[in-house]
Amino acid sequence: MIDQNIDIICLAETKLDSSFPKSNFLISGYSTPYRIDINSKSGGLLVYIKDNIPSKLLNDITIPIGLQIIPFEINLRKSKWLIISIYRPPSTNVEFFIDNLNRIVDFYSSNYDNVLILGDFNMDTSNKLLIPFLESQQLYSLNKNPTCFKSVNGNCIDLLLTNKNRSFKHTNVFETGMSDHHLMIYTMFRTTFDKKTPNIIKYKSYRKFDKNTFIKDLHGNLSNISEYNPF
Repeated sequence: MIDQNIDIICLAETKLDSSFPKSNFLISGYSTPYRIDINSKSGGLLVYIKDNIPSKLLNDITIPIGLQIIPFEINLRKSKWLIISIYRPPSTNVEFFIDNLNRIVDFYSSNYDNVLILGDFNMDTSNKLLIPFLESQQLYSLNKNPTCFKSVNGNCIDLLLTNKNRSFKHTNVFETGMSDHHLMIYTMFRTTFDKKTPNIIKYKSYRKFDKNTFIKDLHGNLSNISEYNPF
């Protein structure tokens, strides 16, 4: 997946606890992931974002302990997005979960015109408690394809919800080979962003190290510094 140049990855049911050190989950090219741990047998969230995309974790509102919700911001050029990664286990009360999700969106909506909520809801968009939330927040479900195949025909319980459906394209699902019955959902922004200028690091090769050449170069650099020293 990483080789396919994915910019943002939201993983649910990571099944991690505090015994798993942060260093285990660092990936080159991505910022340190946002993370919620539940225990080593169930739940959990991980959010990876490319390190050339400005982002920050949003924690201005208290989320009840036990709810697996990570709100964060990304900045694409002049467009800021409120993105909320979620996992709702079947044991979590639907009304309680949606009420708090609604409260979070209401709280941040004054700062963000663009909203994307994604994750495993363990319910489809026909749920009678989810429908009022979608209508009040003017959210559109990008994915219509079944994602969970505990039944023969499958159900669409992994959702991508947004108030800017025209900002996305190529929404679909695919088999990762890592889940017992879930497909992974994905979508693409209809926008681009300016990548950061790469850091250029210069270093000497010790395999061909020559002491005299090194000392000569060092003296030359020191003399250049002294020439521009205003003191």
